[in-house]
Amino acid sequence: MFIELALAPIEEGWLIGPNYILPPGCHFRLGTEVLARSNSKIATAAGTYEEEWRWTAASGIPRVFPITQHYTEEEIHLAESLIAAALIVAGEEETSRMETTYVGPVSRVSEDNRRNFTLSFASAEKKFIKKVADIWSKDSNITAQCSYKSKAFAQGHVNEVRKLEPQANKIRIEVEITLVVNQGKFDHQDEFEAMIGGSSVIIRVREGAGGFRMQAETFGYHMPSIVCERDTPQAEIVKALLGRSGPIDNVDERELENANLDMNCVRQLNDKQKHTLVHWLNPGVGRVHYTQAPPGTGKTKIAATCIAAILRSEPESAVLASATSNLPVTKLVVESARAEVDVNMVAFFSGTARVRYGEQIEQLEEYLLEAKLRGEEYKNSLETSEVKEVDQYLKLVRPQPRHSRERAVGEILMRTDFHRVAFATTFMSAAITGAHKKTTHLILDETTQIPFCTVMHLICHMPALKCVLLT
Repeated sequence: MFIELALAPIEEGWLIGPNYILPPGCHFRLGTEVLARSNSKIATAAGTYEEEWRWTAASGIPRVFPITQHYTEEEIHLAESLIAAALIVAGEEETSRMETTYVGPVSRVSEDNRRNFTLSFASAEKKFIKKVADIWSKDSNITAQCSYKSKAFAQGHVNEVRKLEPQANKIRIEVEITLVVNQGKFDHQDEFEAMIGGSSVIIRVREGAGGFRMQAETFGYHMPSIVCERDTPQAEIVKALLGRSGPIDNVDERELENANLDMNCVRQLNDKQKHTLVHWLNPGVGRVHYTQAPPGTGKTKIAATCIAAILRSEPESAVLASATSNLPVTKLVVESARAEVDVNMVAFFSGTARVRYGEQIEQLEEYLLEAKLRGEEYKNSLETSEVKEVDQYLKLVRPQPRHSRERAVGEILMRTDFHRVAFATTFMSAAITGAHKKTTHLILDETTQIPFCTVMHLICHMPALKCVLLT
């Protein structure tokens, strides 16, 4: 039997355990509970699903994904609730992060290297080592502190996780990390030097940037089902992703010849790539396009050409180009610049990305957020509080990018000076609240790496969307 689920709000300050909640200040607690925030919610039972569930995996276990055209509206509604619950569980990794906290000294990779260190975990329990490997994954953000009550004196990321030879019947793994001292009004250099000298420290993985809670709200409030009821291109796109049948809407391949696109990037396309482009230029009643090809065959190039062509064909269009990680996003920006996209483009990158991929991101200097904010003319259109936030961003973005608040300032830019071509990772795109209400075209690169929930969440928050290209 399935249990019908709903999201229940929890007041800020309460403690959320695996299967219980506690009021603020409660003395009876384990210490692994999660502190509820202003918008915290938990999955709760709201009733039972009495019908026989028709969809099972080969093992006989009920499945709710992928959603196909054979699902009834009631089944989709239940699947949305269960997906929301799964996302809530995925977002509650605090217990695992606490259990895999490292306490002890770290080793320098080499005598002259003051940034890279190694630490190791050892246990006779395979389950614990697997949990460590899952939490301490490559590129995970980490912090270092002297005690549980002190502020973090350094932060960084995981470079590599390596399996070592067992010792004394214990499984061992080694983690290579990068740590840099925190800058700000407090001087943490002495603590950093003590760590280098061999003092014991506490290092833990920071909360991930999966955006699970935002996505859980999208499915928990049944936004896909609600959008499907509308008579809009966005609704047809959501229906397609849910396996719903839509109107038959053929495209005349000769339309590209009539589009009057005298562009060098279009002339360089082969016949199959032109086939993708002509469909992209004709959104019809709302379309989802999918193009697949081996690596190195020009998928990013066709994506950039699609951006340039739609803006030439429909100047009022607005495009968001995204991918799940930062390097594909930088490639999209570079290819779009080569395709001579003739509008002002902007690219958003988190502070962590600027540290991790600084060399690649610096090459995009004219398209970065900071380049769009310089100049007194732009500041004249902002409120006093917004001017302060922009000034603080410009002050920190180079020396302390992790503290620069790219998302908050990006939201200010897109609200006051909307850029019709934007680039960002899928998480950054979703985190810049309300920035894509005018977006008409969406390009998702390396789609096989993007979770279905993330794609659906983005699309449900783009009411003006007419066309999606998945590459």
